Amino acid sequence: MKAIIEAAHQLEMKVAVHAYTPNAIADAVEAGADSIEHGFFVVDSTPRKMKAKGTFLVPTLSAAYPPPFLGIKDPASVRMRNEAKAFERAHAMGVKIAFGTDAGTFNHGENAKEFDYMVEFGMTPAEATRAATVITADLFGLKDVGTVESGKLADIIAVKGDPLADVKALREISFVMKSGQVAKSGGTMNDGFSYPQFGSDRPRGRPGG
Repeated sequence: MKAIIEAAHQLEMKVAVHAYTPNAIADAVEAGADSIEHGFFVVDSTPRKMKAKGTFLVPTLSAAYPPPFLGIKDPASVRMRNEAKAFERAHAMGVKIAFGTDAGTFNHGENAKEFDYMVEFGMTPAEATRAATVITADLFGLKDVGTVESGKLADIIAVKGDPLADVKALREISFVMKSGQVAKSGGTMNDGFSYPQFGSDRPRGRPGG
């Protein structure tokens, strides 16, 4: 594992390790992984090492909560997450926590519910918002996104409410600017929005998708 991670780092690539069990998480951290995805059953000694080494946790809390339409009562994943409290313990220890959802285990478009869980389990709305912007940009090694500053990409969203008062406001995005171009305004997608990386044609997919 260490050899693989070192080879990836030589190529300036980031390494994310999907791990659940204590030994798997500890081994990945020791080997130099940049981030641990899930990490539900981490033991206390490992978050301390993660903080010391600068390893990020991407808790994917949403993945533990199956969507209601599945009709699963008292899901084992919820019981195990709530008993282990890995997110709460890592947050209390000062581990860098980045935003990630494992979308696909639930409907795409519902990713913002991760904010609700983060706040429910101990983050402030400001901390959860930073996890999805500043902290995630740091994890990815991106210098031109994450904050609104001169010289950075004009990737901006706007919501009607105050997400610092109620993080659920981030579920309703009324305005989106991507690379300085308005992609959504007044809650409506701009069909004329262009994708310069693909040329003049819109990529295939549903309108406004």
